[in-house]
Amino acid sequence: MLVANRVEEVVIAVPNTQYDKVVASLATSGIFHIEPPTKELSKYSMRIYRSASAISSERKARLEGFFKAINRNPEIISGISLKISNWVDFLNELIEQNKDLETIFEKNIAILNESKNKLNDLIELKKLIRYISYIDTDIRKAHESKLISFTIGILPSEMIEYAKKISNDIIMVYEKFQEDTFVIAIAGNNENVKKAYSNLVKLGFTAISIPSEFSGNPSKADKEIEEEINKINKEIEEIIEKLQEKYENLKDYYTKIFVINEVFKILNNTATSDTTSFIHGFIDIKDSKKLRNIIKNATNDRYLIYSLGIKRGQREVPTKMEIPRIFKPFESILKMYGTPNSNEVIPTIFMAITMPIIFGLMFPDIGHGLLVLLFGLFFLLPRSKDIGKVTIILGAAGIVTGFLANEFFGPLPAEALHMGEFWKSLGFQSAPLESPVDISISGGSQQLMQKLFYLSMDISFWVGAFMLIFGTLLGIANSYLKSDYEDLLGEKLPLFLLFLSAGLPFLLYFNATEAGSTIKQALFGLGRGGPMEAFVFYGAIISLIWILIGKGIYRAAIGEGFRLNPMESFIGLFESMLLVLGNSISFLRIMGLSLAHSGLMVGFTILYLVIDPVGPKNPAMFTAAVIVYILGNLLTAGLEGIVAFAHDLRLHFYEWFNKFFTGNGVPFNPIRLPSINIIFQGA
Repeated sequence: MLVANRVEEVVIAVPNTQYDKVVASLATSGIFHIEPPTKELSKYSMRIYRSASAISSERKARLEGFFKAINRNPEIISGISLKISNWVDFLNELIEQNKDLETIFEKNIAILNESKNKLNDLIELKKLIRYISYIDTDIRKAHESKLISFTIGILPSEMIEYAKKISNDIIMVYEKFQEDTFVIAIAGNNENVKKAYSNLVKLGFTAISIPSEFSGNPSKADKEIEEEINKINKEIEEIIEKLQEKYENLKDYYTKIFVINEVFKILNNTATSDTTSFIHGFIDIKDSKKLRNIIKNATNDRYLIYSLGIKRGQREVPTKMEIPRIFKPFESILKMYGTPNSNEVIPTIFMAITMPIIFGLMFPDIGHGLLVLLFGLFFLLPRSKDIGKVTIILGAAGIVTGFLANEFFGPLPAEALHMGEFWKSLGFQSAPLESPVDISISGGSQQLMQKLFYLSMDISFWVGAFMLIFGTLLGIANSYLKSDYEDLLGEKLPLFLLFLSAGLPFLLYFNATEAGSTIKQALFGLGRGGPMEAFVFYGAIISLIWILIGKGIYRAAIGEGFRLNPMESFIGLFESMLLVLGNSISFLRIMGLSLAHSGLMVGFTILYLVIDPVGPKNPAMFTAAVIVYILGNLLTAGLEGIVAFAHDLRLHFYEWFNKFFTGNGVPFNPIRLPSINIIFQGA
């Protein structure tokens, strides 16, 4: 849960006569992570399956394209039986048997794509034709005239004054179509129209040309295009319906191709001699007995499994993670950074706790949190379950902190719902996390505003101190797991002491002002003032000296002599000082984004009051003010949601992960086939 499972590296040796049956058993077991042959067996590597493997991969991708064309996701059938005599022959026979199915799909998809392209062109054409659809005369005659050149099109409204200036030597007619668009027609001799057209294009002019297959009368052409669009839509629906009739056949074919493609991953990574085949890979130690039973049954007890050791710690060992289901969605966020090494602490569970808390603190609003939750539920969840679930959790965190901050689509609805009175009834002057920006607009006291401002700062520094100290502590744990004692004693321990010295006052006092005063007294008073000042000063001095010479002392202690690279040591010292300062201050972005969120909503509140200062007594102004406030909420929720998520990721990926997490691991990825029955006829 917190560290990767231990895995066993094994080499399986089986008679060639039993090899295919063993492959079938391994492929359906879902427990075996295949690896290329070991160095000792590499000269026996099999290459005969590479061509067939490429064909199966290409076919799999092609079939997935077929599913996409009929608006379906690739689907695998469980419970089918496959009779195999030879893997390559099975692939060739499978392709031959489904040749007609592929032909049907390819021909119809080609027609489908052509129809869709034509449909898109017609839709774009109709968008343009609508600008001149009120014209009930044949303009093509003007286009085809040998006496004059003629062009008609549209131009953005803000460019019309510039267009008027180039109307010399041509006839220009223009008419406002809607608020932001003018319809312009120009006519004249060839040279003048060509020159005017070139200048108009620079201003954003788009010419409208009616294709020859439609009437030259824009009014009639608009109706003809609409009819053609409806006709093509119907043709597309008929093609898709026709292909969906073959859906079951497609699923069956795809399942078999999927199976053979996965099997080739084993076949391509096998070594073989004249009599024996060797399969190299990893299994979870918990599945060790299961693997031996599978191979025993597949070979009638004619096998050898050579264990290369039970491992967790080497970089090349795949990482098998077992995360509780409730935290599983955050694994996809972790993998944006990388896969944990097999000898690293897996931070998924910690991130699943800290990420929603930080997001909620930066994005405190019940209404906006609800919008994020609904976005995750209805838009992201159908497309990506894990990302959708993470978004729902982040939205829920925003709702909770929004309640604590007395924000519900900004301060106006919260005030109308008397949310502030609830907190006052509990004995609070204001909501626990209420923004000083909100207090300022509601006429709160300067003292309360200052108190809330410092509380926001206290929370930011406390979260930063906790995560940075905890991160360096995890770095110590990782160095221990890797048995890298030089890194542990020469870098990770002094770095932990440095961050502990800088962060402990914020962690214990939960008061940024008092913590800052303690650090100031410690530095300028040379540790005088009390136990905390002494710890901050001497802890920082010891850690910096330790960082400078720690690795040299370790090397001397193990008998290698006091070897030290001065440049490397000073760079490490300088980098550590920058980290402790920059990373700590970086967590102030929690406070900054929270205040920015409140500031935006206060801005829209003021705008609302400016538009309609008298309230619902003026229905028109009240409606306009409400629309502005709603748009402001949508804009703030969208932009702030993205920004808060981005900064939340930054605080985890940059400020936190670089203390302990490398993310350069290889995921444990066993061959995993659907529940099918593979019968090898040659066994």
